[in-house]
Amino acid sequence: LCFNCGGGTEPCNHHVTVNDKLDAACSSLGFMLIPAQLALTALVYVGYASPGLREMSEHTHGNSCFAKFHSLLMCFAIPPVVACIVTSGALISYFIYLHILEADIISWLIQARANEEIRNIADTSQVRMIKWGERNFYIGNADISSEKYANTVVSFLVEIFMHVQDRVDTSCTLWSTIVTQFLVVAFLELLSAVYDFGLIMEGSVAYTLTLDILCVDLFLLLSGIIGTTAFLLLGATLTKRLDDLVLDVVIGLRSRGVPPSISFSLYSFLETAGRKDGIGFKVFGLRITYSHVVTYFSVLSTLLGYGIAHAETLVDMQNRTISRMGIPWE
Repeated sequence: LCFNCGGGTEPCNHHVTVNDKLDAACSSLGFMLIPAQLALTALVYVGYASPGLREMSEHTHGNSCFAKFHSLLMCFAIPPVVACIVTSGALISYFIYLHILEADIISWLIQARANEEIRNIADTSQVRMIKWGERNFYIGNADISSEKYANTVVSFLVEIFMHVQDRVDTSCTLWSTIVTQFLVVAFLELLSAVYDFGLIMEGSVAYTLTLDILCVDLFLLLSGIIGTTAFLLLGATLTKRLDDLVLDVVIGLRSRGVPPSISFSLYSFLETAGRKDGIGFKVFGLRITYSHVVTYFSVLSTLLGYGIAHAETLVDMQNRTISRMGIPWE
């Protein structure tokens, strides 16, 4: 199975198979995984553990006991925690890509089989090829006259599409809880990091941008980006690919001679695949699209704008809360 040629029968200088795509995905994730783990681990060590260890060596007063304990604990906890964050994002990304690749394979099979059927037509002068998009097409003046055979073709292609969505739904059911948790954490990480940078740049806080603070904020920022990309952006990409597969199926029906009255009327049904929550990547039944990505960052920017605009009040509330808790603050 080659994605660059029609069923492998046409000349092709560079075959791209399913295994090639899987190898490329694994290699890309592998090359990013180790450097990301090392970079995030270093940031956490410098930003979290290092200040506490300095406090432990330079001061001996009782208020530093928690800092000492926390620093020592973080030295052992940082590597597995960071590895969990990065590998979870990589694992979910890979599984989402598998669903996208499955949709690509189904789309390729629909088109490749149509190419083979066209080659077997004896009198091509009676066939009218109509382009639809970059690769898709349907055959005009070649409608199936038998309603029974047309229904057989419809049943075959629609069931293939339904099976693809069934597997996506199974994954979404298993992932909904963890996806929600990661997205909430990623949102708070992005909010905290960018908000802290904003306060420092505006001069609304007493502390400055030291190396420790920079490392902490960078860790939160990068961790939030990983979570958002793996669990939200790729989920929306999967939804978009399945939406495109709907059109591929309709065109596949027309390419096999299913009359327009049948094939085009199936479009609205395929958009939902007989499900109340529709097709695509879903979290607790909510269909994730690119509009949710835009909403996600819109809410993030709105909260950041509000926080920076009311920075003085929020910082004062924070300081009063810390004072009530009896936590030393410099």
